[in-house]
Amino acid sequence: MKSLTCHLIPLFALAVALAACRAEEPVAAPETPPAKANPDLFYIPGRVSVQFDDATTRMVEEALAQGQPTKVSALDGLLEDLGIKSLRRVFPDAGEWEPRTRKAGLHRFYYVEFNDEVPVTKAAGSLAEVPGIVSVTPQLPVRSRAFNDPYFSSQWHFYNTRYKDVDINVQPVWEQFTVGSDKVIVSVVDEGVNMNHEDLAGNVIPGYPDGTGSYNFNNDTPTVVPTQGHGTHVAGVIAATSNNGLGVAGIAGGDAQKGIPGVRILSCQIFDLYGAQPDIYRAIKHGADHGAVILQCSWGFSPDLDHDGFTTDDEIALYRSYTIDDLPEYKAVLDYFIKYAGCDNDGNQLPDSPMKGGVAIFASGNDNFDYDPLVSYEPLIAVGAFGATGNKASYSNYGDWLDIAAPGGDGKQGIYSTLLGNSYGGSDWQGTSMACPHVSGVAALLVSYFGGPGFTAEECRARILRGARANFFDSSRYIGKKLDAYGAFTVDLSKPILPPVLTWEGTLPTELGKDETAVLSFSCEDPAGERVFFSLKPELPGIVLEENQITVNAQELKPGNYTLTLTAVNEDHVKATLSANITVLANRAPVVTEDCPSGGFIVPCGTTQTLDVSTWFKDPDGEPLSYSARVRQPDLAQVTVSEEGVLTLEGLQAGLATVDVEASDGLDSKVVSLPLAISLEGKALFLYPAVAGNQVYVAYASATPVKASLALFSATGAQLWQGEAQMSAFRPVLIDLSKYAPGVYTVQVQAGGASDVLSFAKM
Repeated sequence: MKSLTCHLIPLFALAVALAACRAEEPVAAPETPPAKANPDLFYIPGRVSVQFDDATTRMVEEALAQGQPTKVSALDGLLEDLGIKSLRRVFPDAGEWEPRTRKAGLHRFYYVEFNDEVPVTKAAGSLAEVPGIVSVTPQLPVRSRAFNDPYFSSQWHFYNTRYKDVDINVQPVWEQFTVGSDKVIVSVVDEGVNMNHEDLAGNVIPGYPDGTGSYNFNNDTPTVVPTQGHGTHVAGVIAATSNNGLGVAGIAGGDAQKGIPGVRILSCQIFDLYGAQPDIYRAIKHGADHGAVILQCSWGFSPDLDHDGFTTDDEIALYRSYTIDDLPEYKAVLDYFIKYAGCDNDGNQLPDSPMKGGVAIFASGNDNFDYDPLVSYEPLIAVGAFGATGNKASYSNYGDWLDIAAPGGDGKQGIYSTLLGNSYGGSDWQGTSMACPHVSGVAALLVSYFGGPGFTAEECRARILRGARANFFDSSRYIGKKLDAYGAFTVDLSKPILPPVLTWEGTLPTELGKDETAVLSFSCEDPAGERVFFSLKPELPGIVLEENQITVNAQELKPGNYTLTLTAVNEDHVKATLSANITVLANRAPVVTEDCPSGGFIVPCGTTQTLDVSTWFKDPDGEPLSYSARVRQPDLAQVTVSEEGVLTLEGLQAGLATVDVEASDGLDSKVVSLPLAISLEGKALFLYPAVAGNQVYVAYASATPVKASLALFSATGAQLWQGEAQMSAFRPVLIDLSKYAPGVYTVQVQAGGASDVLSFAKM
């Protein structure tokens, strides 16, 4: 059995996948991430869904009823540009259920179909600019990705004699309470269910008037579409006929020998072998409008957005950015099912309905990942998976958003159930897809026994979650308490459940400099003494949760405001949160102080001079500084600087150089550049270079300029040039030698009360 995957991306980058048939290894980023693909390659060409506001919806409805353009000028203007072919409701007119359909706002969602050659991203961007359009959602194609009775002994997930507390503890429920009831309908949104299977035939509702197949939301025809058996396997876990001498037992499959029918499966087919685009939204709504009170969904999203087998950091960041609010059709139709299943148009329980409202149950996914924007939606029941030894399944997603754990198989032990034809399978069928119907089956038993006037979806959900058994999973990979069918029937709902008591310890920092690290300590006590799982948002490299403390390293964070949210969830799935706001300050570079000299330094050849440059700089953030220095003319002088900021200057030969002194706080730095004059030791007047080309410089060993008289003589004593100028060590007088022949020359200089005759050679 090959692995099935189902992909569907609302927005511009989410991938929907069947939440498992076969366990998959966690996806990891490769050493060299693959090149980013064109997003348009992910989407169904020529189709997006839009949500109109109320006023625009009325205009569109009036126009379509009259066979005219939409009457929305901006939208009509796109007809030619995008090649718009049709505009139709995502949720068609629901007949007797149309009043509540409109009350829920589902009538405002429309499919826009356009020219296949127009990029989906272009169409979505253009439509998003149209006034009156609230949201635009591109679509991705579906690819599969899945997973007294002779085989009952292989159904370890129902009755496990080898490992304690690993099965779902359902036998006492069958013996003392119920085996199911045909008054309960479970909507299986999945592949189509094989309703002719010998172990399912009596418990599946025919999908079309002629009863030839599932409700097929791919093409609205009664044709039986080939599948790999994922939906049939899921349905068998819930409702395979029990005690009939055939195949396997179902959790709520009745008792054939006693003539007790099991719960009924409403098969809502949304995908098949060929990757047809499913109309998931209609399929979910269909169950609420056709008697189902339990919604079974073994599919979901995956952080591997481009389905190449690798999950890059960019994909993870994008995936984490989405929430249920970015999936408006999903949120709207799930809210519709939860509110209106088993009810009339006003939300009142129907006289023949076993429950007021619906319970929506979702597989959490098989990426060994800690987030899902859809399944983490609070009203849903998110299901993780454990294997036949009771350990967390290697593939199961995890996190405090999961509600409960159920058997999904791992390694060589899978979940036995019905398959295509009249066959059965188990070892290869593993995943949260297989865990999810265990919860749906227990929900069906609860509705079968407690159902009737006044029984609510809230009570059903509470019994499942509060009746679960404490888990023994790794607390860093939380997947919820273990499903316990008997516990769900016997739990005392009147007993109050209290959240953990979570408290910050000490004074919390509010600001951190760019090089600072803070440790936030906290304590936690659970009133019932249960184990507590902790999680922290945001998840960033500079924010680490370990033991009972959070370390914030500002060096690894961008400047800005951060709200740290610490969540503690106990084994009753009751949460407590703490928040702390910390501002990471932008780093401020060192600045120059008033102690920094404005002039330069004079160092005679062969001597050294030391200076304390630590007083020249100050760090506004109070961070320690490190120092470095260099001389731009290393043949004239050399410089060194100590960690404490002591600068040492050494003159090598006469000349004028520049020294750069740098102070750094590790992130930013400040450089001061100062002139350095190297004079001749014991000489007030000096020149350089001693062997000149076309220029020679004459200087006075003082920082303050003085008036100087100069005369140039040849080797024969002929005066070649004379002049006067202001002269200092940093303001030497340049004598142009370009018109003189090579030879030995002298310069007579008088300056600042000193006089001297200086010799040099011109090459």
